[in-house]
Amino acid sequence: MKLKDELLEFWGDTLDRKIIVMGLGSDIRGDDAAALKIIDRLEEENLKGVYLIRAETRPENFTENIRRFNPTHMLILHASSWGGEAGDTLFVPLEEHNEIST
Repeated sequence: MKLKDELLEFWGDTLDRKIIVMGLGSDIRGDDAAALKIIDRLEEENLKGVYLIRAETRPENFTENIRRFNPTHMLILHASSWGGEAGDTLFVPLEEHNEIST
């Protein structure tokens, strides 16, 4: 299944959804660039109602853009060490975070 199709299945294909996908990481630190590569790949998909942000290590620089877009959903992508296998993904609801930091 294509990444675009997987995301549409996850989010649904309704006209009223406005989604931000923000990629965090660094191109110069190997696996820390994983989220940025996903953003680059999603840019090729032309997803309607989705605003892609390649924030790298500066997510705070995009707060005004986020406020103006007024999203219904936001997905933050970032490589991390959490005990999974290489390439595994983990969805962590915001409520389960004590702190968000790059």
